[in-house]
Amino acid sequence: GFHMPFFGSTLNVGALVEPLTSQMADYLGVPSGILVKQVTRKSEAAAAGMKPFDVIVKVGAETIKTTADWDRALHSNQGKSVQVTVLRDRKQQVVNLQVDSKRRSSVAKSIGDQPV
Repeated sequence: GFHMPFFGSTLNVGALVEPLTSQMADYLGVPSGILVKQVTRKSEAAAAGMKPFDVIVKVGAETIKTTADWDRALHSNQGKSVQVTVLRDRKQQVVNLQVDSKRRSSVAKSIGDQPV
């Protein structure tokens, strides 16, 4: 069941994700999840504090097993702030992700003004 991820997706929070292999899942001690490969600077994902190699396991109460789950969760939470549960260094952390496809430029601008 190989299918292309939604590169044409209207929602882009700045996190490039890929499915977790079973070896990776075993190594990280999670039953399932998706791996964050890259986080775009000044993106919503960066503002939320997401980092490369985070494993996304939940969005809100919804378990994320595939990149399609992630895409669906983003679409259903468009324009809202959601709690994303990630696994980092084998510890679960919750970050608040603002899912918004429309106000891209103002989001980037306000983030850029904050001290890092």
